[in-house]
Parts: sequence; structure tokens; C-alpha cells
Amino acid sequence: MLEDNPNDAELLEYKLRNEGLVFADMRVETEPAFKQALQDFKPDIVLADYNLPTYNGYAALVYIQQVYPDIPVIMVTGAIGEERAVELLKAGARDYILKDRLTRLPAAVENALHEQDEIRSRRESEMRLREAESKFRTLFETANDGIFLQDAAGFVDCNQRGADMYGLTKKEIIGHSPAEFCPKIQPDGRLSAEVAAEKMQAALQGESQHFEWRSVRADNTTFDVDVSVSRFEFGGAVYLQSIARDITERKRVEDALIDSENRLRQLADYDALTQLPNRRLLLDRMRQAMLASQRSGRYGALMFLDLDNFKPLNDMHGHDMGDQLLIEVAHRISSCVRQVDTVARFGGDEFVVMLSELDIDKDMSIALSSIIAEKIRAILAEPYALTIQTGVNAKNTVEHRCTSSIGVVLFINHEASQEDILKWADRAMYQAKDDGRNRVCFFDPKCSQASADLHG
Repeated sequence: MLEDNPNDAELLEYKLRNEGLVFADMRVETEPAFKQALQDFKPDIVLADYNLPTYNGYAALVYIQQVYPDIPVIMVTGAIGEERAVELLKAGARDYILKDRLTRLPAAVENALHEQDEIRSRRESEMRLREAESKFRTLFETANDGIFLQDAAGFVDCNQRGADMYGLTKKEIIGHSPAEFCPKIQPDGRLSAEVAAEKMQAALQGESQHFEWRSVRADNTTFDVDVSVSRFEFGGAVYLQSIARDITERKRVEDALIDSENRLRQLADYDALTQLPNRRLLLDRMRQAMLASQRSGRYGALMFLDLDNFKPLNDMHGHDMGDQLLIEVAHRISSCVRQVDTVARFGGDEFVVMLSELDIDKDMSIALSSIIAEKIRAILAEPYALTIQTGVNAKNTVEHRCTSSIGVVLFINHEASQEDILKWADRAMYQAKDDGRNRVCFFDPKCSQASADLHG
């Protein structure tokens, strides 16, 4: 581990051990210690931070590629730009993981080690193929992966594992082309025959190929294989060797990990009851809106909204009925704004609406946000028919009236912080309550007080 923060290193260890990985590890944080550890500790894999006080992950990656190219490197770092991430991958990093998203780390480590094992296995196989025909045949028939040999006309041989993978006999495979044992179109939308021809041509020119391939068994069921294709000469003739591994289970695990990561992201960024963005996601979108305002010169607006008659509903009919009201309020507010705008639940019966990219003219922006705020105020004041299940065949329906108090503040560029904008909108909302509720009040940062509401 090339990591200067002991706490971060401890967290990485925990994430890996928690997924059942057993390993010994060493943490270093300087260039001399790192290079010495590569000689003495001889790691199977390196987890490298990008920024360190006296060294950096990119330099370490370049060094490993030059001196120890068989050691895979995974960058585990804080936020980096897309351009820098691509640069790291091009430089030879097997993957990169953000420190605030470590869910993928165990799978990434296992995949990198697995891929490295495959590379070593492939090198050993090619070496034995060149040594002698007898050794080649022994390895060929005892390999755990499917191995196929082909020339320009098609398959000339395969091992039993390869034949079993497709539910065929060797005789049924020999003489046919790879495109005959797959669907007409691959998952990326390209014709299988076209892709197969492209990969074979590149391999014949000496460019080893490694890719995933959708195949079809004899019973017409499809499955995914990880394929490596390389060129070799034997007995004076040129052949292609394909090593295929059924990765159906690996794909299932990867899909499950992606689903799990998406669920965690949903829990982290969205309110569980209303499915609206929560405070965390709102602040991120505010940051993006302020950057967009800086580029375009257009105003944005933030509305802080509080329900005027929420607590009595909870007290009289219970929290389930209150939850139904909050869900309906979320739907009504969302129906009043554009897709580019954000409606968030701040907590309890408080909601925030952020309008992006209004107008470059302040008065026009005030007018536009006023129209939307009034639309929200009016729709929230309409009666609510709330129904909850009270038994197997029994329901309780309550008609409830609930108005709202709305505070609005305009923002542009980075003239104010997120905290100040929220504070000003909140102050304007309380001014609306003080003025009689069911109102919209604007806040003017220049004079630091709430201005007239739209009903006056």
C-alpha cells in the first residue's frame, strides 16, 4: 500500500478482509521505501494513493511498469478528474477506486489478481507450446479453460474442456469458424462475424487480443466467455490460439455489485420516504448550479418551503397519515418545476426547490421564480385526500388542508456561499410565516431583510 494516511490504509484492509480476502500487506509512503518494498516484500498487487507529500501515484505507476510490469496496480485515491483517470489507465493502472466509494475494491483486487494469473498462465502455455509437441498436448488437454487452435480456414483443434463448454464434440467444432458458435449480433450491437474477423486479423499481425464474447451452446443457450487470442508458429505454420473461460458467474457477481452500489448511492443521496434528493445531493447540485451560473451569467433561485398545518395531522391521525401527506406534497411540488430544477426534502416537513439557469436579467429572474413559487403555493393549498390501510379490508380516508410558507432568494455566480443562500431562504420563509402564512417572501441579500411578499 502506497499510502501516507494510516487510517485510510486501515480502512482498505478492513474492506478487503471483510470480503474474505486473506493477505499480508505493507504500507509505505515515500519513494525510497516504496522501491525497497518492491524488492523485499515482493507484492502480488499494489494499491497506490495518487497524492502523497513527497511522492505521487503516477510516478510509482510509471516505475512499476518499467521495472516490475507483472505487478498490477490499482489507484485508490480521492476525487480525481475524468481526464486524469484516463491518463492513469493508459499508463497501465488496472483500475481506479475513489476512497469514498470502496464497495468495488474487493472485486477490483480479485479481478486484477485473476487477470494477472491468466496472463502468467497464458505465457507459460505459450512457452510449453514452443518446447515440444508432447508437452503441448499434455497442457492442451488438461487445461481448466477451453483452448482452441485455428488457422485462416477455421478451428483445427480444441481441448475437451473447450468442447464441453459448448456442449459439442471436438469433431463438431473442428473445421468451423468462431462466428458459427455465437449469436449473430454481440452485446455491443456489432455483427459477430465482423468482430471475429477483426480480432483474428489483429492477432495474426502479432497483436494479442483480450475481450469478452457472447457464445451459444448446442442447446441454444447463450453464455459469456473471457477470450484471449494470440499468434504462434508451430511446425512451420502460423496458428491462432484462443483461451476461453466461462465468466457467467463472474458477470452475475459484477451485476450484483453494480446493483448494490446503485442501492447504496440511492440511500446516500435520496430521501427514503419521498424519493426526493436529500440535503447531501441538494448541496452538490447547488454547487453545479453555481458553476453553471458562473459560465452563463444567468440567475438561479432557491426556495425554502415549510408546511403550515402539518403537526396537527400527525397528532390526530398518526405518522402514517403524515407520511402520505409528505409524499403527496413532494409530487405536487415536482409537478411545478422543470426537469433541470431540483426538489429536495430537507427534513421533517421542510422542502427546498432550486431553480437553475433563469435569466441574465435580475428582474426577469425574480418574475420567473415568482410565477413558480406562486404555482407551488397554490397547488399545495388545495385539499388533500389521504388514505391509509387500517385492516385487511379497511381503509381510513381523511381530507386535510395544508398551506405552505415559502422563502425565496436569488443567487448568481459565487457571490454568496451555499450556507448563506440556504440561511437567507430560511429567513425569508420565516418572514412569510410571520406575515400570516400561506405566502411567498423574497429575501434581498443587499439589504439583509425579507422584502414584500407577492400577495401584498
